[in-house]
Amino acid sequence: MMRTWTRRTLWMTVAVVASFEAAQLASAQAPEIGAVIQRTYRGATAAGDQQTTRDIYFQDEVYSQELVKTGVRGSTELEFLDNTHLVVGPNGEVRLDEFVYDPSTTTGGGQLSLRIGAFRYQSGELKNKENVKLVTPTATMTIRGTHLVIFVGADGATEVNVIEGAVDVLACNTPSTVAVNAGQRINVTSGCATSVAGLRALPRDYIPQSPDAAGPPIGDQGNDGPTGGPDPENNSRNNR
Repeated sequence: MMRTWTRRTLWMTVAVVASFEAAQLASAQAPEIGAVIQRTYRGATAAGDQQTTRDIYFQDEVYSQELVKTGVRGSTELEFLDNTHLVVGPNGEVRLDEFVYDPSTTTGGGQLSLRIGAFRYQSGELKNKENVKLVTPTATMTIRGTHLVIFVGADGATEVNVIEGAVDVLACNTPSTVAVNAGQRINVTSGCATSVAGLRALPRDYIPQSPDAAGPPIGDQGNDGPTGGPDPENNSRNNR
């Protein structure tokens, strides 16, 4: 039987092949450290130091040293090796510096550089959670078993809301850390000044957004099926 190739079929085939080849290149250059677990594709991309940018869909792997970005109404959620979760909200950028995990001892560590945007971080199974660092242009966070919502401004100013657990925050190159506990938030200005206050009133939306976001909340987890792969008619990437 002769197969008829429609424009949609050809587009999807090319997109899948290109994404697969980019992922192969990434895996050859850096270790896999996690995967995408958000089913709805909302324009998230990843790129290593020496590879082209690729769209990242549900169940796609992500690798050490990749830069993950989202668009104006974009988002993604990543799950790392120990089941740590990181949600990246609209206009977000995060460098996946490194993440290692030994399941036999549940030990490891890593570093994620949050460049700009809104993020939700939830610790996984690591025993030594203090070996995970979250870095922004003005702050370095040492994890102590935590659920955090973090906002990083264009000028590097950082706000860390501690929903559960605790975190130690080092502002710029100051000599000592500030301990922040559940129910508190810390603000670090672009000039590295710090202040601690009560937790911001945060909606329990699935996807965090900047407090001054003009658009409506992005709150659904989505369900694009088993792979969340390309759909040129419905995917938001056509509207980026």
